[in-house]
Parts: sequence; C-alpha cells; structure tokens
Amino acid sequence: MTRAILLKLFVYPLSLLPMCILYGVADICYFFAYKLFRYRRDVVVQNMSRSFPEKNYREIKSITKQFYKHFCDLFMEILKYYSVREKTQKQNIQFTNTETLDQLYDAGKNVILLSGHYANWEALNILPKYIKAPVGAVYSPLSNKFSDKLIMHVRMRFGVRMYPMQRIVRHILSHRDARTVYLFVADQSPSTLSKYHTIFLHQPTLFFTGAEKLAAATRSAVVYVHFKKTGRGKYTGNIIPIATDGAQEPEGTITQKFVELLEANIRENNILWLWTHKRWKLTTNKNEIIK
Repeated sequence: MTRAILLKLFVYPLSLLPMCILYGVADICYFFAYKLFRYRRDVVVQNMSRSFPEKNYREIKSITKQFYKHFCDLFMEILKYYSVREKTQKQNIQFTNTETLDQLYDAGKNVILLSGHYANWEALNILPKYIKAPVGAVYSPLSNKFSDKLIMHVRMRFGVRMYPMQRIVRHILSHRDARTVYLFVADQSPSTLSKYHTIFLHQPTLFFTGAEKLAAATRSAVVYVHFKKTGRGKYTGNIIPIATDGAQEPEGTITQKFVELLEANIRENNILWLWTHKRWKLTTNKNEIIK
C-alpha cells in the first residue's frame, strides 16, 4: 500500500513533466553517474574492451561516454512511460513487419518474441496496440519492491499481461490454443547449469535455452525484435522470423540464431546495449563451446 501511494505521489507527477525537462535531468544524471560516482565504469570499460578488441582506448572511452548518456536517457524514458498517452507512445515507438505476427496468429500459433537489453526494451509495452494477438511478458520480480511495482505498471499499461518465469511453462502448456505473443528478454547471465555455450562478442558465453525448449514443447513460432534508435526517445522495432515451429528446429539452432541477431544488433549501434550488466561474471570452458 505504501509503495502504491509513493508511486502516485512521487513518480506519477514526475512522469507528467515534458521530456525536454526529463532529458535535462538525464544530462545531470550523466554527470553524476559517469564523472562523479563512476557508476560501474570499470565493468563497462572491461565489457567493451573485450567485446571490441579492434578498438583503441580513445574509441572505447568515446563509446563509454555515449553509452552513459543513453543509459541516463533510458531511465527518464521509462519514467515517462508511467503516464505517457497511447498516441504519444505510438509516435515514439514504431514496429515494422508486424504482419508476420498477425499471420502467425491467423495460423493458430503461439509466438515467443526474443529481445535483449538493447535500446529501450520497455518500449515493447506498446506492442499490443500494433498486432492482433494478446501479448504476455515473462519476468523475474526485481529485488527492490518499489522498482518492481513501477516496472510492472509501465509494462502493463497498454495491455501486456505479466507471467512469472517459474510459472510460464505450465501456463503456455495449458493454454496452447490461446495464440499469444510471449516476450522474453533473453540475454541475462544464466546459472552455470546452462548447457549452451557459444562465442558472443568475442567471448565464451553461456545462454539460457529456456525459450528454445519452450518453443519446442509447445510448437511455438519464434521471432526476434531488431531495435533501432532513430532519435532521442524514438525507436523502431523490426520483427525478424527465427522459426515457424520450435519442435522442428535442431537443438541449439534457435538460441544460436538469437545470439547472432543480438550481436549484429549491438554491432550496428554499440552504445545501446546494457553494458553495466556483469554479463560475463561466470566463466565458461572454451572446450565446450558450440558453434
């Protein structure tokens, strides 16, 4: 109850501010995050240096600065999403090739839509307004209850339904005929129990295989959303098919295609990925890498 009151008294009024003011706040936050407190700068620089060994220190420093500017903008954009109108959100977030999702819906297919922590993944909250199918997002609750409640509100504003990670398998298996698009942000660092190893951004990397296994078990189609940033606060998301039936794909194929699409997305504009994330905190055995 207290968190709900705080959101209404504090977050909601702030979200009503014009974006020009919120971006001014983002510029101030950039100074504190990058220059004063150096928030995870060592992690960011290390991640970028290992991911782009062809770049020298000056280039890495330039990319790092641009990333922190986008990173601070991202927080203000998500804050704005708390109260943004549908019309405004659709002006800022455009999706292309959504006819692919509509065709899969007409064919009676569930769809697993894969994304990474790239550009502004929370912009997927407006996707239900672009397609026929209902949209559900798979999530793990945040440890900070206040942040968790804020993000849940942002994601559900335009009709996205939320499904806890630990219940999603049972839900999809028991609702195979629901014809839903399920959103997975699938680039988190998995546990060491993950069996899929590959090279991602020049580094041995573990990836979740849960989305692939779920697609195989439910014969779901799989797509990837390729984000681009077209301006400050403006994004496009292109729907790229990966598989029309997860059960027909050889093991590892869907996950590897996702890895390749995500890496291509990152290389297209390398400041837009979430470089503060300790993605490679777990070591992998190079002899076990699958190509």
